[in-house]
Amino acid sequence: EGIKGIWLLAGWDPDNRIGAIFERPAESGLYTLSATGGKAMQVAYGGGHPHWSPDGKRLFCVKVPEGDKGAWQRWAVGSFPSDGGVFTMVPLQSDAKISLPNFGAGNRVSPDGKQIVFSGKSHRKPPIFMHNRIWTVPVDGGILTQLTKAAEENISDMFPCWSPDGHYIAYVHARFPDKMVTVSDVKTNIYIIKQEGGTSTALTTESDGVSFGPIAWS
Repeated sequence: EGIKGIWLLAGWDPDNRIGAIFERPAESGLYTLSATGGKAMQVAYGGGHPHWSPDGKRLFCVKVPEGDKGAWQRWAVGSFPSDGGVFTMVPLQSDAKISLPNFGAGNRVSPDGKQIVFSGKSHRKPPIFMHNRIWTVPVDGGILTQLTKAAEENISDMFPCWSPDGHYIAYVHARFPDKMVTVSDVKTNIYIIKQEGGTSTALTTESDGVSFGPIAWS
């Protein structure tokens, strides 16, 4: 009970018993820690990819909706007080069901604290692993604005982040091969787009060797 599986067998002991290393289900939480060090304080159970609100009063993260396991919305953007409290989901109003990846969603709050930018995709059957696009939504929830669009299903726009002045959004534009062996097979570049949408501009080329991972503005 409470055991996920057997990780390794440790061998026989002199009493003819087998030793085993058991693996328990993983548990995670979000913690805050003073910039000068000290004891970490758990402020939430579960959740990942935390980001502060500009005023430092709330933490935004990607989390499994409570009581919604197995439903189409596997992950959701939400927030809770920075000193701990109730997790509040950000409701997404859209004609299509929009799901978020557990890696690369972004969920970053704009410098003025009014908008969240994230990566998500329209929920489809059968589900497509990639095909993520960049969206914005008010921090309290509401109607979504889709910023990036592409017809190809092997294109995914992820890891969005705001410019310090809030006028632009940078993101990772990835093209996945039909048969991917390693992450290095992904053709990745950094793009920027105005916060209201429009034409995206590439900042890098494939010769720059951009990794498929988070980016940040200076």
